[in-house]
Amino acid sequence: MAASSKRACHALEDALGTVAGIGQVIRNPSKPIAQETARFPLVFVFDEEESKRQVNRYALVTMPVQIEVWMRAGDADISDASDAIAAAIEQTLLSSATVALWCQDIRPDPERSVIKFYTDEFIGGCVLRYIVQYRHIWGNPYDAGAQKGGLS
Repeated sequence: MAASSKRACHALEDALGTVAGIGQVIRNPSKPIAQETARFPLVFVFDEEESKRQVNRYALVTMPVQIEVWMRAGDADISDASDAIAAAIEQTLLSSATVALWCQDIRPDPERSVIKFYTDEFIGGCVLRYIVQYRHIWGNPYDAGAQKGGLS
């Protein structure tokens, strides 16, 4: 993963950590999480394979991102609580100055933006999908290019 994509993913992860009500954010978990020690609501962020295209001297990179929100049954209904957190996540991602600095564009995936799920009567949540675009100087993934003006 190039430095630019790491910065973009860290910006998303940091922004998600500021959403009220989220207990823990984990990016690309490499092993199962122990439910006993996890802080719920638990958010997993999965960045998928990126595609690049050259625009002048920039590489415009498009990367699907999946955000999974896992919740335990509690005082609030899982369905209602996941709706509230999904709305807060979207508002945060679309308004965060840090995300805007590293991600040129972020939008819900038009094919499958939100899916709710239940594993049993005690755990459920929702899956949010976004399409993230960022850029860097072609051939130099360590130069984000975003700091130098834009793609005009």
